[in-house]
Amino acid sequence: MTISLFDAIILALLEMIANDYKTLTAESGSSRFASVSAEETYFIGDIVDDVEAYNKRHGGPFDRGTADSWYGRGLTPHFYLGDSYSSTLIEEKDMRPDELRAYKAGYAENEADSSMRKDYN
Repeated sequence: MTISLFDAIILALLEMIANDYKTLTAESGSSRFASVSAEETYFIGDIVDDVEAYNKRHGGPFDRGTADSWYGRGLTPHFYLGDSYSSTLIEEKDMRPDELRAYKAGYAENEADSSMRKDYN
């Protein structure tokens, strides 16, 4: 039996998803987000000490958080698998805890500096 490169990639992605699910299920039986501790979660107003730890690629969770704050759109976690608006959108309901943390960290970093807002005048 031969497996194409596409099939191998799909199998690898499915294995990663299954492993993430097993980890999340083991940590919490009631909610996939219940395992995120207060120390790991960034909310608006928190001091973000180590933003360099987040991947700041265009379209990623951190980037989308800073963009939403910049444009005054409010906290609406999401990101794109590739570049913003030209790739698959991942909404909050489908985000992992680490992706939510990155989005909120980007939002909080931008909110901390009041000069970092789009001037619509």
